Amino acid sequence: MAPTTFHTLCEQENSNAYELIDYTSDTSRKRFILRLASASNDDCAARVWLVESDKLTCTVTAPRQKSDNTKDQCRGCVCAWAFKMVDTLGADRIIVSVFASALDRFLMLVQCCPEGFKLVALTGIFVAFKLHRPTQQVLGVESIAQLSGGSFDQQDILEMELIFLNTLSWRLNGPTPRCFLEAILQYQFPSCEVSALRERISAIAESFIDLSVLDASFMKFKPSLVALGSFRVAIRSEGYTEASMVEIDRLFCHAGAVYNPLDIRSIEVQLADLASHQQYMGIQIAAPSMASLASQKSAHLANSKIRY
Repeated sequence: MAPTTFHTLCEQENSNAYELIDYTSDTSRKRFILRLASASNDDCAARVWLVESDKLTCTVTAPRQKSDNTKDQCRGCVCAWAFKMVDTLGADRIIVSVFASALDRFLMLVQCCPEGFKLVALTGIFVAFKLHRPTQQVLGVESIAQLSGGSFDQQDILEMELIFLNTLSWRLNGPTPRCFLEAILQYQFPSCEVSALRERISAIAESFIDLSVLDASFMKFKPSLVALGSFRVAIRSEGYTEASMVEIDRLFCHAGAVYNPLDIRSIEVQLADLASHQQYMGIQIAAPSMASLASQKSAHLANSKIRY
């Protein structure tokens, strides 16, 4: 079952439907601008709407060569806030992965002002909760409006929800690193006899994936690679060697996956750097010891690209 699931995830990942680029450094694909009605305009039927960028007299900001650090930080803070809220409510952190995936794909297409970004973020977490906890109304539209601190009301949230869903063509269940990690774990540990080991490795790998959600620089990597890098760091912390990765390489081979070993090394090093902060942006992590991370950072990988 795991190879079939993994292959399906790879097909989704490689499709245009779930394509993601680093929109913080390239705004060339932004096709819309989010508009909000002024608070004084009570007669406006719709208070939230999209305008096609090429129909405005002003132009969308030209592609930047360097990442906008302010925007990166805003995104990271929003994701950290989402983690804290999910933890407080006792929900699964996979909700944040779904939220971040949808948020990034929306912001890749839509340019937002600061207030618009706030509304999009509130709506995104609202949608993610509805998707993964449909029978438990732990975070309804009224609660989301209250979280805005008076900036938005329920009508604003509901109007933004429809815009959010339509912009993404209702594609919300895209492949996330956590989805790939689950498929990798099922393939590597099919026997119930190693359930305790699997749980330890899963907890560590999931913590690294959570760290990657907070850092916009990971957008340049496919979700499958973030999952693989997180898994490799976790499994080596339990004493596994490079030779034990053969089965996982075979899994990627069967799915026709292509990756550059240097990308995996880059992911591992970046994750180790984030974990070395112990509590990055206030998020609790279940990382291995710093000595283990330091030894992994010094490991060497071949420079050639490999196709399995």
